[in-house]
Amino acid sequence: MLVVHVGNYKPDSANGVDKTIAGLIRHLPAAGIEVEVWHPTGRARKTQSRIEDGVTIYDLPVFRPLKPVCCLGGDARDFVRERAQSVDLLHLHSVFQGENLRLSRLGIPYVVTPNGGYDPLVLSGRNRLAKAVWFKLCERPFLERAKLIQAVSFPEREAMATLALRTPVRYIPNGIDDAVLQRPAAPPSQLSQFVFLGRLAIEQKGLDLLLQGYAKASAQSPDLPPLVLAGPDFRGGLRQLTALARDLGIAARIVFVGPVFGERKWELLSRARIFLHTSRWEGMPFALLEAMAIGRPALITAATNIATDLSNARAGIVVAPDTDAIAEGLRQMASLPGEALDTMGQMARSMVKSTFAWPTIAGELGREYRAAVGD
Repeated sequence: MLVVHVGNYKPDSANGVDKTIAGLIRHLPAAGIEVEVWHPTGRARKTQSRIEDGVTIYDLPVFRPLKPVCCLGGDARDFVRERAQSVDLLHLHSVFQGENLRLSRLGIPYVVTPNGGYDPLVLSGRNRLAKAVWFKLCERPFLERAKLIQAVSFPEREAMATLALRTPVRYIPNGIDDAVLQRPAAPPSQLSQFVFLGRLAIEQKGLDLLLQGYAKASAQSPDLPPLVLAGPDFRGGLRQLTALARDLGIAARIVFVGPVFGERKWELLSRARIFLHTSRWEGMPFALLEAMAIGRPALITAATNIATDLSNARAGIVVAPDTDAIAEGLRQMASLPGEALDTMGQMARSMVKSTFAWPTIAGELGREYRAAVGD
């Protein structure tokens, strides 16, 4: 069967949705699923195909007269109508995407992966009134017509249940390549940095809470390791965080390194004594999975969505998304004996290997694809 993933194929990306698509595309063929990518983009003037890593990608020209409204260019409309005859299933990623709504009307069965986009904090956050109207008029009917909704975490599955949709929801997480699990890395006890990696999205990632918690912990534990924040700027987050660090008196102990990709990313993660992720809401953060896959213990909030797995595996600690809890968590992790820290790192790697391996996930999703088409 041929399954089309709608989105961007970009394995080395800071965008989790791009990495999800890339991971599935690479592993689904081994599960007997033929795949290709339709990439809606405003940068293309006409539909064109290209091959990347052996993957067929069609760039579809689109224009957006009003966000999130999206229109396919005439050339793209002709392409998808003709190509639809050969496609068994669409896999649509992310939420509030006009191109997904357009393509869902082709008459092809489809699966939707929201990637945390319907989290209550998202729906009640920025532009909440516009989101509420759009959800009622467009998103809910779109979800009701889907064959399956893929939740990438247990909390997301629970959040989807509150929407009272008729469409079945299955928990199938994101994954990590086996090659990552085989990467050598020094034991965390030999290292001396606390590391965050991700977009500098202050509200979502809880980076204001992280800096405030770090400042409080540093006041009581002056020998706390330096804090490294890596990732691309997001809506002026770098400027705001730089100012906050200065106001808190910790600017000398905070290092902003900007976006890191490829080997630079792995070098950064390999230097982490502790990996930090203090989000207020999430889908399933790849940076956290990647850090744990190379044996980094983690301090996370429950909103990071693998809190239960991490606690059960004893691969780190889970704290509440508030300043005091983060400060106490940082002090606790900093005071751990080296042997205990290294054991946490080993448990982190084992947890990822047993629960978040792409081949297993692709096989499970392949079975759901076949069931959706048969249905």
